Amino acid sequence: MARRLRTQPRKLPTQERARATVATLLTATERLLSRKGYEALTTNAIAAEAGVSIGSVYQYFPTKEAIVAAVVDRFCARRIDDLTRSMATISPTATLREVIRGVVSATVAAHLENPALVRVLLQEVPRKGQLERVDAILDHGIGIVAAALAARAEEVRPRNTELAARLLATATRGMLLHEIVRDPDWVRDSPDFVDEVTEILARYLDPSPPPSRAPRAAF
Repeated sequence: MARRLRTQPRKLPTQERARATVATLLTATERLLSRKGYEALTTNAIAAEAGVSIGSVYQYFPTKEAIVAAVVDRFCARRIDDLTRSMATISPTATLREVIRGVVSATVAAHLENPALVRVLLQEVPRKGQLERVDAILDHGIGIVAAALAARAEEVRPRNTELAARLLATATRGMLLHEIVRDPDWVRDSPDFVDEVTEILARYLDPSPPPSRAPRAAF
């Protein structure tokens, strides 16, 4: 029988010093994941990278899987914070296309901060035991987008704004993460990437009817 992964922390830090220790452990884990990948990660390596004793690691986390699960949680929570801040900076008078571009631009910039970590979290980290937490965080982000669409209901084609928000999230995640994982330098250096992703999403939301096509001549 396969070993059940222990992905829950042993205890949660309550004091400021303890929270700082846990933050140091998570940052050290991110660096190791980015450099060496998931399979090479060990609790001893995390302790050495963080400059703490192995006992300090096990005081909070029973396994490396538990530490990585906390890294995933923190990564997703930061992306939600990025989205929230991005939405807050958009002018109430901005067009829908400007709103979309702002969100896409902020999302791209956030994921390009550490594309190596994004690749490992997407491709190497086991998903068992983490999906519910990740989905809950993503659902929160979808709720933010759905609320923004509902506030501009007259500007968007889909009547079901929650469904539209989910489809937008799926499409955006697919386009951005695939390209960022495959070739982050190409995304970073491409002057048109954000504009073209914006165009795809804006056309999905556009309430105007598609242009009519001239009928083909019969021969």
